[in-house]
Order: sequence, then C-alpha cells, then structure tokens
Amino acid sequence: MDTNIEVRFVDGEVVIVFLGLECEADIDLVIRAWGILYQRGIRYWAPTSASAEFYYDARANCINRYDSQGYHDELVDVLKIARLRRELGEESSVE
Repeated sequence: MDTNIEVRFVDGEVVIVFLGLECEADIDLVIRAWGILYQRGIRYWAPTSASAEFYYDARANCINRYDSQGYHDELVDVLKIARLRRELGEESSVE
C-alpha cells in the first residue's frame, strides 16, 4: 500500500501523509506513534488519492512537511511506546 494516507484525529482535523510503507501493521504503528507524540487520538486512517502535506522518512523515523525544510516530528521514542501499546492490546490512540 505505497500510497497517501488520510489521518483523521479525534478532534476532527484531517491530514494527508505519504508513508511509503506497504504493511498495514507498519502504517498503523507509525500513525499511532504520531498520535502519541501530539497526545491526540486517531479516529481512523485510510488510503486516499489526495495530495500529501507530510511524508515519513523511515531511515530517520521522522514525519516531515513537504513545504517546510525545518519541520520534522521525531518518532524514534514514541514508536517504541506505540509498539508496546499494540503488544499489550491497547487501542487508546485509535477510536
């Protein structure tokens, strides 16, 4: 699933991110980590044909903005938290 992903946060905001990942479990993990970073619940995520505002750099474990060279969200630590939550069966970041 090498496509753009629409992410809808619980507060209603919608963002489009290109992840470059094919495995749904990996996509879910990165999106959950992003929600944890901002302490925001994720309502859902789904593939979309809409243009992406953000992209994921898997080597650096960062989400970046296409329109801003200096913007990046480092997910290194929160990916570990998201992975542990998933292993424990917690659904807290996806409603």
